[in-house]
Amino acid sequence: MYAQKSNSINKLLASTASLILLANFTIPAYAQPTYAQPANDKKLLAAAGSSAPVAGPRLSAPGSTETARGPNAPVAGESVTDPNESLEVIDLPKPDLQALISIDERMNPYELEAASSYTMRLREALQTGVDRNLAIGISQAQVGNQKWTYLNALTKFLPDVSGNYLYSYAKGQFFFPLTRAATVSSGSSTSSASIITPSNNFTSINSAFSVLAAGFSYSGYQGGKVAFGALQNRNLLRARRAENRATISDTLLRITDDYYNLLLAEALLQIRIRAVDTSTEQLRINTNLANNGLATNLDVLQSKTQLSKDRQNLIEQQVARRSASIALAHDLNLNLGQDIAPAERNVRKIRLISHNLKPGDLLTLAIDNRPELKQYEELRKAAKKAIIIAAAPLQPNLKLSGYVVGLGPWLSNMQPLYTIFMGVSWGLGGLGTRDLTNIQAARFTARQRMLEAQQEVITVLDQVRNSLLHSLQSERQITETADEVASAQEELRLSKIRFENGLGNNIDVINAQRDLTTAYIDRAQAIINFNIAQAQLLHDVGLTSIDNITSGHAIDK
Repeated sequence: MYAQKSNSINKLLASTASLILLANFTIPAYAQPTYAQPANDKKLLAAAGSSAPVAGPRLSAPGSTETARGPNAPVAGESVTDPNESLEVIDLPKPDLQALISIDERMNPYELEAASSYTMRLREALQTGVDRNLAIGISQAQVGNQKWTYLNALTKFLPDVSGNYLYSYAKGQFFFPLTRAATVSSGSSTSSASIITPSNNFTSINSAFSVLAAGFSYSGYQGGKVAFGALQNRNLLRARRAENRATISDTLLRITDDYYNLLLAEALLQIRIRAVDTSTEQLRINTNLANNGLATNLDVLQSKTQLSKDRQNLIEQQVARRSASIALAHDLNLNLGQDIAPAERNVRKIRLISHNLKPGDLLTLAIDNRPELKQYEELRKAAKKAIIIAAAPLQPNLKLSGYVVGLGPWLSNMQPLYTIFMGVSWGLGGLGTRDLTNIQAARFTARQRMLEAQQEVITVLDQVRNSLLHSLQSERQITETADEVASAQEELRLSKIRFENGLGNNIDVINAQRDLTTAYIDRAQAIINFNIAQAQLLHDVGLTSIDNITSGHAIDK
């Protein structure tokens, strides 16, 4: 009886060994590790922009450069796939629709509710995000607004000009309050003394007359309000531009995370498909054994339960993959009804920051290149200038103006009258207390900006250190998960042997299958976590750009 059971199990399990081992996933061999080939990276980059663009977004031509490095940024020099490290890769063949579970008979089980699909590479996604992302568009509009505000402040250095023309008709008498000189005569001689007497003559008018005037007015000095107002707006414009660069950096990081999460969802979908195939085959084996009296009904029920769990996980993963695609389309401002699939058909470890850079080097890069630090520095300078602007009303104002006026019945019959004025005014609102309180408020605002700048420096240094730690942690986890996969494979092999020889139970094989599935998931998650951690570290040192993310080289000294 035992020999008959052993022979039957050997025949059944031998035909399904490839499925149980999930042979479609490439596991790095410790004896013969696979190393990166720079030529392959160049081919991959050359094809990065070759696919047709999505309808609507403008895509850069292949080979174009798009950098966002600071003046002290290092030159990219280290290959992403370091030849001193084994190349961690999980292959992702395109899923077979028949292997998926139909959620709704009217929907494609892969694209679900999407009306169409499109394949996109990471570089294409990043360029599309720069062109179409709404947050970037809003930030650029704010830069444009501040630019014209700055130009408006510069116009205050120019004089104001004015001109007017008046045509009217007057009838009646009007009196000029003028005086006239008179001489006093005595007999035949005339006295040299003159007497000033008021004129009592009224002038009559009954005609049309025109008034034509033109002039200028120039505020020569306003306590520095004009000059420092222009300088303040220049600082605010620079702050807006730095904020725009920070927005672009944040958006590129978010799109990179979305793309890697979509790639992870594709990998987990493949793992879930293989898990369902394995559980299905295991159920078939146990059913045949039970029909031949070589297995119990409990073994069959255990296999059915495991298959049901794997099918549920597959359904969840199908929805999770579609949700990841929607999240990417949302950040790219594309049609959410279009399913986006990654063009890369593998999950690989990608290094963006060289391990040769020490923590001090990374902190120096962050201080030199983070746009947030430049933004807060410009805001601090603008706040200092606001103090001088607030004190301007306490100083006298100098104003120069001039006019030319013509008066006559017609334009052709006018005599010009030239006038020029220069005046100094000095007013103290509320006995000067109003301006003094404004000065104190401006000083506290400047202090606030200074503290915010210091706080942002601490935040940046904190982000760099934590990103470095997460990168080191996720890199180490890749090695550990590779060991986990090897251990799970051995566990499955031994559980099968014990089951073949009647020394183990069916539940041991099922548990081993579950452990192997979990190990594959952990491994894929570890690789994606490392890639995301590298993108985060690149962002935190202020060197996020399309080229630095996709160029195929890591930032080095």
